[in-house]
Amino acid sequence: MVDILVLNFNKPFELRLCLESIKKFALFDHRTIVFNNGGDDLDQVFALYKENLIDKLIFNKKNEGEGNGCIELYNNCNSEYSLFIENDCELAGPITEVDIDNFIQFLNIPDNKCIDMTGGICGQNIYSGRVFFMNTNFYKNIKKCDKNGVYGGPGPNFHVPPLEHFIQKYFKDNNFNVGCINAYKDNGYLAVRQNPDGSLWNHEPDTKKCWLIKGPVKEKFSYPKFNDAEWDFVILNQKWEGEIPDNEKKESFIVSHWHK
Repeated sequence: MVDILVLNFNKPFELRLCLESIKKFALFDHRTIVFNNGGDDLDQVFALYKENLIDKLIFNKKNEGEGNGCIELYNNCNSEYSLFIENDCELAGPITEVDIDNFIQFLNIPDNKCIDMTGGICGQNIYSGRVFFMNTNFYKNIKKCDKNGVYGGPGPNFHVPPLEHFIQKYFKDNNFNVGCINAYKDNGYLAVRQNPDGSLWNHEPDTKKCWLIKGPVKEKFSYPKFNDAEWDFVILNQKWEGEIPDNEKKESFIVSHWHK
């Protein structure tokens, strides 16, 4: 048995694609666990549960950020090995019991600690938090928070580095190896974020275009990456409609298949 772990926040369409791909392509004994980390899509997510696309569904009323959501997912994971897949990713092809056995055989070699299933999106032999297979207890025992015990990443704790940052550093410091296969499809063309003041935002990770979709915006925060004048504009006018923040214009690019 392998637990497949999926974290969701306000992405019911992408989550459906993810779960349907798991049902189609996860051809091994597994249990699909979804942690719904706040958001406005409770009914849509529960419908996926009723369609038997989810084996264990956990609702959290308040969005506590990606980091805390991942920790809670692993707190609900009971299998020796687990597969984590972000909700805006899909499995791209069959993964069989034989594949799982081969993954485990690789991880049983000292210093081999992870199977990256993104094809090396962060670089060869570098851990990626998008889609990965790992020994569950090994993952749980990695320190993934800052000195104050705060788990970072998208959401209210965006000011703290994400779990991926701490895990990558841990792997590098210990010279751990990451196996790499390409077994996913990336649907991450739109990111949904919520700030501590409750404001809700969309942005395109490639172009850096940003939208305020729900206010009010009450205070400045580390996300979006606005300068002071842009924050003043948003707080005064309560709108931001697809412009690229000045601080991110140099990082803007286009992933062509996301904009067809």
